[in-house]
Amino acid sequence: MTTLVTGATGNTGRHVVAELVRRGERVRALTRDPAANAGRFPAEVELVAPSLSDSCETRTYEVLLM
Repeated sequence: MTTLVTGATGNTGRHVVAELVRRGERVRALTRDPAANAGRFPAEVELVAPSLSDSCETRTYEVLLM
């Protein structure tokens, strides 16, 4: 299972990402600019930008935000 962390570049989010990686979890970090934040996380963390134009992604984010 992959864990999506919103706010991954924030004060709390970066600690959450680090702990999940330490535990061996697969992590996807939501960030507005993946290229600009690539050096802030270990290589195994997948950085993604929010794209709510795709209906499937929109439904996924709506569920996560509820």
